[in-house]
Amino acid sequence: MQNYHWDPSGRLRWRDDDNGSGLPPSANRIVSPYDPTARYARRGQVTRWTGFLAHVTETCSGDGPNVITDVATMPATSADTEVLPGIHARLERRSLLPDEHLVDGGYTSLPHLEQAQRNHRITVVGPLPGNPTRQHRRGEGFARDDFHIDFDRKEVTCPHGKISAGWHGPYPTSSPTAAPLIVARFTRSQCQPCPVRAQCTTSRDAQRTVGFPPRELFDLQLRNRAEQQDPAWHKRYAVRSGIEGTICEFAHGHGMRRCRYRGQAKAHLQHVLTAIAVNIERLSRQPPSESAPPRPPTAFQDYLDQQNIPRLRSWRAVS
Repeated sequence: MQNYHWDPSGRLRWRDDDNGSGLPPSANRIVSPYDPTARYARRGQVTRWTGFLAHVTETCSGDGPNVITDVATMPATSADTEVLPGIHARLERRSLLPDEHLVDGGYTSLPHLEQAQRNHRITVVGPLPGNPTRQHRRGEGFARDDFHIDFDRKEVTCPHGKISAGWHGPYPTSSPTAAPLIVARFTRSQCQPCPVRAQCTTSRDAQRTVGFPPRELFDLQLRNRAEQQDPAWHKRYAVRSGIEGTICEFAHGHGMRRCRYRGQAKAHLQHVLTAIAVNIERLSRQPPSESAPPRPPTAFQDYLDQQNIPRLRSWRAVS
């Protein structure tokens, strides 16, 4: 698969751009002769790298130093949404589950927000993806939120008062991190003579369909999008920006962007050791406590007390 492909006639062919075969997917393509598990990835138009992807979780309370609580090492081609359930599972095993988990938009998906609340009682705070419909993007016409959805009757009412003739699903989606989809359909007899059809669909022959997640996820989606319009939400979410400084500390202060070992498992070990170094560095900057707690007695001191032998006040080393 790396260098060849089977053509429609069943012959083995060399991969090249001339015959349209191109290169294999980035998730499967070997890009390093030294580490076959490393993968090529890019973010935007600037960031490109070969290797792995590290996800860092830290505390963000204002009453002490921020401590790294979890580091995940994933393939470079993996999506950010895939890592969130694993982070919560590891934090639960360490008894470090937070009440809120502040994440950026790459980690948020409706199923994971609902799963985090149901399984771990964690409120995931982050911007949800926007409505992808053409009407919502352009700000004209009837978007999904302009339709009234009645889950009890399994009916959808359009802005012009027509009631849907079909309710299908929920259907699983192609992405494992996307919510299942319910599809409500209107008939051609309802859509063709409608005087506001141009505001609803640009198709001349097809009728309008409306897709939305199940009730629990739909209510969660509406609630999160409403909270994102509140200035108090933005003030609370602004704390998340501190993780960018932590990433810079990892990359430029400890050289984590260059793997010292081969293979994802050993690269993860490097990431964990780097996190330990960051924690030690941060904790060492804390001022010493004013009064240290008394040290518990040793087993030898307990023995002296039991034998009514007075404790020695000083010791001398003998070499």
